[in-house]
Amino acid sequence: MTTDREEWRSATRATIDEYVDQVRFARAAQLAQSDRYLEAEGILCSNGHLPENPHELDLLARIAVHQGRNSQARRLWEAALSRDPKNETYQECLTRLGDLPRFRISFDTVLSCIVWITIALSIATLLYVFLPRK
Repeated sequence: MTTDREEWRSATRATIDEYVDQVRFARAAQLAQSDRYLEAEGILCSNGHLPENPHELDLLARIAVHQGRNSQARRLWEAALSRDPKNETYQECLTRLGDLPRFRISFDTVLSCIVWITIALSIATLLYVFLPRK
């Protein structure tokens, strides 16, 4: 009787753990779709460790691609593929990742450069106007 109860408890615990993992993954996917990548990564990487689940590694890789971190995405998809070698989606993602251009500048980077160049030219103009000439 005791072993039946222990088996039931362990089976129940495993089922609960599985549902908690599914809810955690769904929440991380929802956050990622809302461009809240840091929060999604925090949910998937508990205590700063990479997850063992290949689906979670896949989501982390997709987040990395959206943030322009292609080398990290490659490592994550390779890890997911090692855990689930028959998954064609991960292999396709790695292939497509290889087709992406290596050098990609984000809009924020371009905008920051324009702002800094404008500031530098403004300072140079002020110095030219107000510094005495010989």
